[in-house]
Amino acid sequence: MSLEGHRFGRWVLIERVNHPKYKMWHCKCDCGNEKDVNENNLKRGKSISCGCHRKEKLHKLKSVHNCEPRKLYNVWLAMRRRCYLETTRGYEHYGGRGIEVSEVWRHDFEAFRDWSLSNGYKEGLSIDRIDNDGNYSPENCRWVDRKTQNNNKRNVRKIEIKGATKTLAEWAQISGIKHNTLTSRLAYGWTNEELLTETEGKGTNGTTTKRKIKSKPASKVG
Repeated sequence: MSLEGHRFGRWVLIERVNHPKYKMWHCKCDCGNEKDVNENNLKRGKSISCGCHRKEKLHKLKSVHNCEPRKLYNVWLAMRRRCYLETTRGYEHYGGRGIEVSEVWRHDFEAFRDWSLSNGYKEGLSIDRIDNDGNYSPENCRWVDRKTQNNNKRNVRKIEIKGATKTLAEWAQISGIKHNTLTSRLAYGWTNEELLTETEGKGTNGTTTKRKIKSKPASKVG
């Protein structure tokens, strides 16, 4: 049975094309463009237009949400690759640890897009898992700047002082003491309470005397 005149998506098959390797059809798209298309791609739905359908869909998304959907789409793809594609760089930190993408998002980009646009997404932010041992899901994800994301990494050491737990970088900003200084103090065995002190020189017994300093307001930490 000839497929001439049949429609596949926006393609209408005009005539068979001689090809040494594949079954090809010269097709005309609803928009007027014409192109030779592989018959298998037509039957499997891999080719439904000359590309105009995808462009129209992206333009519609951009007009409705005032954002570039391609960037969000790339985030969605990268998220799935980290969890399910073993050859992806960093897989051992995600899929290799059992991290997954929730069923709500895994096969539905539009669900991920809608959640993102309703939960603070804007250019320059990154998706962050609140619980680093939890999955990518609406309940465990947020859009944050790079600084917030870095402070929430698994390998970032957090220090508790007087009931407040912060990263070393945050304590450095609050106290005004250099990050390298705090790191050295930890290496030399200073206690958490002693970290936020400034030295006053050598005591009579050869030890360094310490004086507590007043910390800057915690609100200074961005």
